[in-house]
Amino acid sequence: MNGERAGAEPLEQARVRLEEALGGQGSLAIAVRTLGEQDLLWNPSARWWEGLDPDSPLLPLLLNDRYVLIGPVRRDPALAPGCLVCLARRWQQLRPDEYRDTLEKGSRMRAHSPSPYLTGFAIDTVCSLARTLTSAPFLDETDDSGNRYVYRLDLADLRIDRHPLVPDSQCPACATRLPDGPEHTVAELRPRAKSSTDAMRVRSVSEYRMSETALVNPVCGALSAKGVLRLENTTTAPAVGYVSVRGPGYLHPSYWGGHADTYRDSLRFGLLEGLERSAGLAPRRYRPSVRGTYREFAADALDPRELGTYDPVFYEHNPEYRSFTEDTPLTWVWGRSLGERRPVLVPEVSVYYHGLGEDRKIVQECSNGCATGGSEEEAILHGLFERVERDAFLLTWYGRFPATEIAADSWRSPDIRWMVRRLALYGYRARFFDARTVFAIPVVIVVAERADGGPGTLCFGAGASLDPESAANSALREVAFEVPNAEAYATHSRERLLDMAADFRLVRELADHPRLYGLPEMRAHADHLLGPHGEEPGPTVPADQVYRKWYRDRPRNDDLTDDLRYCRSELARSGVDCVVVDQTSPEQLRSGVHTFCVLTPGLLPIDFGWDRQRALLMPRIGRVAHDLGWSRSRVDEVLAAAVPHPFP
Repeated sequence: MNGERAGAEPLEQARVRLEEALGGQGSLAIAVRTLGEQDLLWNPSARWWEGLDPDSPLLPLLLNDRYVLIGPVRRDPALAPGCLVCLARRWQQLRPDEYRDTLEKGSRMRAHSPSPYLTGFAIDTVCSLARTLTSAPFLDETDDSGNRYVYRLDLADLRIDRHPLVPDSQCPACATRLPDGPEHTVAELRPRAKSSTDAMRVRSVSEYRMSETALVNPVCGALSAKGVLRLENTTTAPAVGYVSVRGPGYLHPSYWGGHADTYRDSLRFGLLEGLERSAGLAPRRYRPSVRGTYREFAADALDPRELGTYDPVFYEHNPEYRSFTEDTPLTWVWGRSLGERRPVLVPEVSVYYHGLGEDRKIVQECSNGCATGGSEEEAILHGLFERVERDAFLLTWYGRFPATEIAADSWRSPDIRWMVRRLALYGYRARFFDARTVFAIPVVIVVAERADGGPGTLCFGAGASLDPESAANSALREVAFEVPNAEAYATHSRERLLDMAADFRLVRELADHPRLYGLPEMRAHADHLLGPHGEEPGPTVPADQVYRKWYRDRPRNDDLTDDLRYCRSELARSGVDCVVVDQTSPEQLRSGVHTFCVLTPGLLPIDFGWDRQRALLMPRIGRVAHDLGWSRSRVDEVLAAAVPHPFP
């Protein structure tokens, strides 16, 4: 039967036919496997690679109805990691959601009939390409980041393209994860020289060893099938992408993006964010190995209640979650307390925000406090900035603590002044607020307000840094990215947004929070910060005057680690510890990137969904109000009037 087995399915027949035509290729064994019929992401029984010798030289080919994927050629696995299973998993993750749902929810995909594309001429082309790839210089070819190449042959027109493959750190065939343990927590902080006292990074975005084509390509892109340049956005030069991530029974897009002034920088910022998101979804480098209750581990564990829990009513109406008690069994990961200088156990669900290991979560975390840098210290510093920023934003919004408005034309940075003018061309006024309430670390809230009060009324952002100009610029760019589409969102979704405005319980997702304030009807809920619409705004204060004391007393270090120590001590003065967990993935290490999750017990966490607002249940707002001399009745009145935050 020309190499075809009677009764075999069409794709299996094609596989046998192709494998027999290929024979051997010199010293390399040939392995042809079908692609797209079995779930390789979630089905542990789909282990079609187990018959292959992991130490033997190998030329793998993956076949589906339209394409043949060849590679990565394996001559010495120790020289460059990555295998055919990495390729198959990356390929599956980039398929359309409908395809993935069918495959990953228990069904098996089958070819209905033989592929019309696997002609004799196509088989000859596959054989010729295989011979070429097993000859020098192709055998050991890698990109600049050490990623090996895979080749895609389109059987319909015989076009060939190639793409570098990033090894999959969750690959069941070639990846190795060590058991998590206290020895893997960050060691003592090390010096990190920086270029100037105001610099908060040890290297620029262009200096990371990222392979853009390995992270974004249609065959095996680790972060997306393609990156999209948002050419219609004229405030910044955004580059965005996404990959679908499986939740409990569903797929949802995990977006990443950058919004610098050039598309190249935006893409690289976006890829750093994408790597950070991927690292924070679930443990990739170490395998959690501690399971038990807080009561068992209390001496060495962070109490989850210090990070906030939901209202008991939430747990009653959402059975997929469970309320926390000291006897609730949890999976724990190891972190390090910077204040106590010792390893501590942290609930996995407080660090990894998309892990599927728990039957029922106690909370749904997000990327709050997760940050990336060129060193451990840099990542921790920016994670700490993010925690301080979100805490200050929520204190200002829910606590309605006063925030001085900063004159928009008083910033020294030309980047800020130019962006303010760009927003004015869209009909928006950029407004800046000093959101420091407890800590000296500068936090700036930026609000873009539509001057005529029309749809797309308000856009919010925030930033924190030891340099107030950097904090303001960061927040302003967040806002500038949203402004061009704000009116369209508010107009097209007006009925849904009006329903939310009438019943805040309908505010359920991240996007609901900022988009709700695109409604002109919601403007009054920001009066405590902005003043009533239509009235002349109150007086503004020049930035140099607002930060005069800060500029006089602020730390001016040549070592970024000294900046981190300052911020840690600033929180410690208020009794707040910093617990850090290394989330860095093997994919990031190949690019010289580190990601840490920073936890600050007692500070307000950002949540999305009106019924999940832990900040309103924690004692922090009341304590800050007490320190400011507020009465308990005033605090109760403010909290009773709380409305969903607009943080994006």
